[in-house]
Amino acid sequence: MQKSKKVLLADSRNAGPFQAFTLRHLDSQPKLPDVIVHNLFIANDQTGTLWYYIFEAPESEWESAWKTGDTLLSNLLIESEI
Repeated sequence: MQKSKKVLLADSRNAGPFQAFTLRHLDSQPKLPDVIVHNLFIANDQTGTLWYYIFEAPESEWESAWKTGDTLLSNLLIESEI
């Protein structure tokens, strides 16, 4: 991803049985508005489960849109035994 996109944020963290990986990048396509894409991967090695969430918005609207995206992704409830 770092070779083909402009990475804006890369992070990882652990919480209980979960490992979370965040990658936010700028997606630029010819003749289209730039879009910021926020990817969130949450893995549970104990159960072999992976959740993948994507939130994206036009770069020109990101600050406003991220208020909603941050609320959504910060309030996820994930079952640790499934």
